[in-house]
Amino acid sequence: MPSATNAALMQDPKLADAMDLVLESHSNTLRVAMPGKVLAYNSGTHKATVQPLIQYRTEGMEQPQSLAPIAGVPIMHPRSSKGSIYLPLSAGDMVTLLVSDRDLSRWKAGSGQETAPQMARAHDLADCWAFPGGYPDGVPPAPRFPGAVEVNLELGTGFAVGNGIVELIDLLVQFIELELTNSYIGNLGYPTGTLIPTQALLWSQIKLLMETLKAE
Repeated sequence: MPSATNAALMQDPKLADAMDLVLESHSNTLRVAMPGKVLAYNSGTHKATVQPLIQYRTEGMEQPQSLAPIAGVPIMHPRSSKGSIYLPLSAGDMVTLLVSDRDLSRWKAGSGQETAPQMARAHDLADCWAFPGGYPDGVPPAPRFPGAVEVNLELGTGFAVGNGIVELIDLLVQFIELELTNSYIGNLGYPTGTLIPTQALLWSQIKLLMETLKAE
């Protein structure tokens, strides 16, 4: 049995047309996710001014219109209570905007507790995050070693590990040892997983230097 609303729409085609316009208008302003471009970035607050890159067009518009830049967009770098990765950003970098279902202003001002929305708005661009990345096919990645895990840094960009020099050196020792014992398979007839004499001498010198650095 049709509902009262459906029955009314069936009896009045003009009402159905009006409802279609309302639904279309609502869907045209419903924001979920879209690509964006960084216009400015504050590395101290990890917030950016972002230009949405998908234009919109509603009934009666002759040409698509650009959305206004969004200020104070939080950049969502990968982060947990045990560690984090912060990517350096600059103007022109691509990001992916993800829009919240509800108002985030009260939640963003807190420290992670469950909270009720402060305002009644929904799917509003004022309540979005930006995730680094989301480049189009016309700007393909350029891996130096396809098939490998890479960390690529532009010239002049630093790389920092925040858990201390001792832990970093220990990690580097493990990495080099693993690399030396697995990268020279069958080298000069030596069994896999062993160091040839020249490698062993070099490795002992490297470990001595690293132990000296740890003691300083």
